[in-house]
Amino acid sequence: MSQGRERERDYRDDYEYDRERRRSSSGRRDRDDDRDRDRERDRGDRDRDRDRDRSRGRDERDRSGGRDDRDRSRERERDRRPRRRGWDDMGAMPQSAAALLIQQQQQFANALTMPMAPMQSNKKQRELYVGNVPTGMVTEPMLKELFTQMLASCEGFKPELGPAILNVQLCGGGTYAFIEFRDEQICSLALSLFNNMELCGRPMHVAR
Repeated sequence: MSQGRERERDYRDDYEYDRERRRSSSGRRDRDDDRDRDRERDRGDRDRDRDRDRSRGRDERDRSGGRDDRDRSRERERDRRPRRRGWDDMGAMPQSAAALLIQQQQQFANALTMPMAPMQSNKKQRELYVGNVPTGMVTEPMLKELFTQMLASCEGFKPELGPAILNVQLCGGGTYAFIEFRDEQICSLALSLFNNMELCGRPMHVAR
């Protein structure tokens, strides 16, 4: 009787052990299945994200490539287009206008080849004071003629540059005068020539 109970208990223990082992194995399989499903789900999500990124990149490259192609096409079209020069918009130039243009060009060319006068300094540097002028005996044209003749006879004088005397002005009732010259060089020459020169028996006082 005692042995039968022990055998029954052993059978029950073995049954419980087997059931626990099967339950543990089933739980492990369930966890493994869940883990595998999670891995498959993650892999599927990553694959979809990668495909979506690749598709977006292709679309952007296609749009960018389309813009580049359009830009290159417009540039080639501009290069093939004949370039207009400034006078193309004027149309056919009348014969009289063309002759006038040629004449103006020739005048401009002649002006470039003509001798140019030295740059004039300011009026104060080209003007002399002439004092001790005989009252009532000398006029402005007389002074201008005297100075012009003396300067024209000097070596190196260039009449093609213009008159030596630009202006003569008698002041103080004809007792003194101001004479304006063409340039400072002639003014300095006149100062050395005419200072203390006698005019109607009186020495002129010439100074700047």
